[in-house]
Order: sequence, then C-alpha cells, then structure tokens
Amino acid sequence: MHESTRERSPSWPRKRRFPRFKLDTTIRVTEVHSGLPHTVKGRSREISEAGMGGILVGELPPGQTVLIEFPLPTARQELTLRALVHRHSTSHYGFEFLPTSAVVLQDIRRACENLPAHS
Repeated sequence: MHESTRERSPSWPRKRRFPRFKLDTTIRVTEVHSGLPHTVKGRSREISEAGMGGILVGELPPGQTVLIEFPLPTARQELTLRALVHRHSTSHYGFEFLPTSAVVLQDIRRACENLPAHS
C-alpha cells in the first residue's frame, strides 16, 4: 500500500500522541449557539494531555468548539478548557483540548501521572 493511501485510510490504525488514563468524573460541556449558551452534562471516561473522552446526556455537533469543565483529583480548582468536539458513537464523545496555559497543562500532566492507564 502506498504511504499516502495509508495516511488517508480510515481503517489504518493511528498511534496516539499521548497515552490515555482512566478518569471517571463529572463534566459540563458548553457550546454557544446563536449567542445563547447550551450546557450538556456527562461523565468522563479517559484523559490525556491532548484531550478527553466521555459520555454525554445530550448531543453536540462534531467540529464545534466548546468549553469543557471538570475537576481533576490533583488540581486545586475545577478546570475549564476550550476543546474541539469529536463524535465517536451515539453518546460517547472525544474532546481535543485547544491550546491552554502552561499551568493548566501541568495540572493535567500531574493528574495523568497519578491515574491508571486506560486500556
């Protein structure tokens, strides 16, 4: 198979940039639509330096930029991050964190060091 064909093939396995870790906590995801905020609640399943996955009780459009709020076991306060929505299945979503401060990134790294690996 030609290299460029493999890169575009959806069935070709992609290696993750960062390892994932188990994180079961509440999350709130807020999108702004027509100037009005819409918040969806759910639970996280995993986290990495680059993003998190979770199950939501409502729907969000893939590609939407949202605010995601969640506590970390090692952080002093709840985190609020901008993220890009990726939909995996009916209720399971992936969120790619958008660039954030070095302090917040360090909080995420510290939490990941203390969480079990996600299989």
